[in-house]
This record gives sequence, structure tokens and C-alpha cells, in this order.
Amino acid sequence: MTRLPGESARRSLVLTTACWIGAAISVVLLVVCVLGLVEYAHELGRRDPTAGVMLGVVIWAFGLAVVFGSWLILRSVPLNVRRQTGFVLAGLIAASWVVGLGLNSNG
Repeated sequence: MTRLPGESARRSLVLTTACWIGAAISVVLLVVCVLGLVEYAHELGRRDPTAGVMLGVVIWAFGLAVVFGSWLILRSVPLNVRRQTGFVLAGLIAASWVVGLGLNSNG
């Protein structure tokens, strides 16, 4: 992990622990996304007209997984690229939530 200048060892430990907890939550959400995609495929096979709602939930949950995983990602990258990485993560989160909510509103 990249420690910021002037950051105490105790604060770094707390932040690192929080990052790993966020990453674990992110992995659980990604597993939920995979299960949701399986359910979406099952609904498509039944020709359910509301299958898009399940896809919307999966895409929205993916954005939430990125939110929790971004803490670890941003602490792991070097300081000089954190801003660009943050912009990419913010764009990914915003796009997934807008698309997910858009699919849910059409269901």
C-alpha cells in the first residue's frame, strides 16, 4: 500500500484494514452479479418481458461493487496516477448506475 506523506502507521493500518473489508464486500457483490446474470439468462429463456429489470439490478450492483473495491484500488496505485484512476472509477460507477436504473425504470 502507498502511504501518504505524514500519515501515521496506526492511521495507515486502519485505512488498509478498511480497504480490505471493502474489497471483500466487493467480491461478495461480484458473486451476486454473476448469480444475477444466470437468473437473467434463465428469464430470457422463458421469454419474460421483465428480464431487463434483472439485468438493470445486476449492472447497478456491479457499480456498487466498484464503489467498495475502489478504496483498495486507489490505495494500491502510485500517488501520481490516483487522480486519473479516480476519474475512470467515477465514470464506471456513474455509467453503471445510470444504465442500471434506466433498465429498471423500463421494466
